[in-house]
Amino acid sequence: MTAGRVGMARIKKRSTSSTRPSEPQLMGAVHQASDYYSGHRKMVLLITAAVVVVAALIISFITYQSLRDRKASPLFSAAYEYYKPSDGTPPDYQKALELFRDIQKTYPRTMSGATAQFFVANSLMNLGRTDHALGEYEAFVKRYQGRKELLGLVHQRMGYIYRGQGKSDDSVRSFQRSEELLGTGLATVELARLYGQAGKTEESQKKYKAVMEGLPNSQWAFEAMTKLPPPAQPAPEGSLAPPAVQPEKKTESK
Repeated sequence: MTAGRVGMARIKKRSTSSTRPSEPQLMGAVHQASDYYSGHRKMVLLITAAVVVVAALIISFITYQSLRDRKASPLFSAAYEYYKPSDGTPPDYQKALELFRDIQKTYPRTMSGATAQFFVANSLMNLGRTDHALGEYEAFVKRYQGRKELLGLVHQRMGYIYRGQGKSDDSVRSFQRSEELLGTGLATVELARLYGQAGKTEESQKKYKAVMEGLPNSQWAFEAMTKLPPPAQPAPEGSLAPPAVQPEKKTESK
């Protein structure tokens, strides 16, 4: 082996060995980590304990809410029986109102409590107490922002109340919010009608078109069809365009 090759081998060996941590270096790193933990042991234990406590609280809260939902569910069914009796007898909206209110106050954070709030307002509407109903719908909006499906129905009901009060702008805003939450549906139809009444033909037709495309088999599709202009009919294949009218030539008199 030549001196050059020996030198190269030594360089390679030296460079390879320099990239690998030695045993003393590894032990030093372990000791550093151990020293850090020893110095911050109290903090680490406190953080770990806090995480465990928070997790336990979350699990306890979920379990607690689940139990309360189970308790509220049969009470809600009993209240709904007064609101819409299964035997076909006339509804007792006043009794339903009282029971729904009790459920909402006792179990406000449950799904039954949120739904009861919605039916409190509905019961008031059926009793002819429109202003009170509107107040309960507004209370729902403040309390139950996370209940999106119910929230969409609440905004829809508010839209009808505002329209009945002659507040067209508020009605439009409520139906718009309902459409955002629930998608194309009854709120879309009501917006189309309101835009049409306001003379906003283009906006009205956009909404009717959305109904035709999104709900072609719905009960509102026929109404939308009557409000939209008929589609342009394509010219039949092979048909010739009528000849252009040629201007008459003037003859010069001799």
